[in-house]
Amino acid sequence: MARLFHLIVPDDFDASFCTLWQPSPYKMHLKDRLGEQALRLRIVSDMLLQYVLRHHYGLDDHGAAVGLTELDKPFLINRRDLYFNLTHSGKLSALCVSSTPCGVDAELRKKRSAEAKLVRRYFHTEEQAVYEALDEHRRTDYFFHIWTLKEAYLKAKGSGIRDSLSALCFVPSDSCAGEWILKDQPQFWRLRSHDTVNEDYIMSTALTGDDPDLQISNIEPRQMIQFFSE
Repeated sequence: MARLFHLIVPDDFDASFCTLWQPSPYKMHLKDRLGEQALRLRIVSDMLLQYVLRHHYGLDDHGAAVGLTELDKPFLINRRDLYFNLTHSGKLSALCVSSTPCGVDAELRKKRSAEAKLVRRYFHTEEQAVYEALDEHRRTDYFFHIWTLKEAYLKAKGSGIRDSLSALCFVPSDSCAGEWILKDQPQFWRLRSHDTVNEDYIMSTALTGDDPDLQISNIEPRQMIQFFSE
């Protein structure tokens, strides 16, 4: 069964996160390039990953060791039977864990000034037509559904933006609300939008395999802090 974990970080927890947890070596180079705030968000994601692997999956230091592929995709060095993917946006941090390749992406539900330009550049022509036919309010939600689906799918594949975003066309499934279909692609992909996890964010997951189950869990930051403090 695939699992999706998410948490919202309160403002007064920032200092606790950054002093309690040393980020993985593969993230330390980000400080100079992205700044303190961006590094703080990655520390939270790194802490969430290690908390879930240790508390929910029972892994030790050996099992929870993380490395990078040639395409800079993090993976578990000593547990090739588990896959994971992280995302963060605003104060939301989320993690997807599965026995098969997976991807997750989240975005703050806030209209972007360049939204229409991004649609023209990165959306498939069919997706552009759907976007243009919607009213203003529904356009923004649709934009983030498609954007996070594209990102989650490419992250699951491990190819990142090396694939053309505009070549991918996502359409809603007729059989299940919240599920999407990627046209002209293998049917083993399970694509979902999760806009009810938190009303301020839209999140999407891309999973492989036939298992239809996805268990969603909210992580309480205080419990995570306590786990690493013991």
